[in-house]
Amino acid sequence: SLRWVHFQEESIVMSDSDSDEYHGTGLTDQQLRSLGQRMMNSIPVHDRTHNLRKYKNVFTGKEAYQWMATDPQIVETGARIIDVGNEMMKIGVFDHVTGDHSFKNKDLFYCFRPDLFRISGAPSNPSRCDFASDEIPNLSGEQVRSGLRTI
Repeated sequence: SLRWVHFQEESIVMSDSDSDEYHGTGLTDQQLRSLGQRMMNSIPVHDRTHNLRKYKNVFTGKEAYQWMATDPQIVETGARIIDVGNEMMKIGVFDHVTGDHSFKNKDLFYCFRPDLFRISGAPSNPSRCDFASDEIPNLSGEQVRSGLRTI
């Protein structure tokens, strides 16, 4: 199922820290968060399955990379897109679904951090991406021995 995430700028709590620290990308934390908000409003998120595990409201590294490649702010700085994605991950804009990968232009699943863009007054939830554990089927011994793994 396709779901778009939209937020009103004035109702967003961007972070507890509004640092203007510059990163190797030439972008400040505030600019990276702003970029993350625009990205959230542009990239559709889907429920997706990998190795029999369903992940809710995720996007792929390829989708994010393609979107960033057309963003005027990134193009203007001349920053490497992979570096921008990794800096966004470092300040908590989004995560890999299991925390096992840095940002890559691949079909890896990422999710936006709910605590970074929470609506004012909403409780903070610093957890990683949700996945629907109730949708993981029981595996037979044969399936387990065949080398299925989860990410």
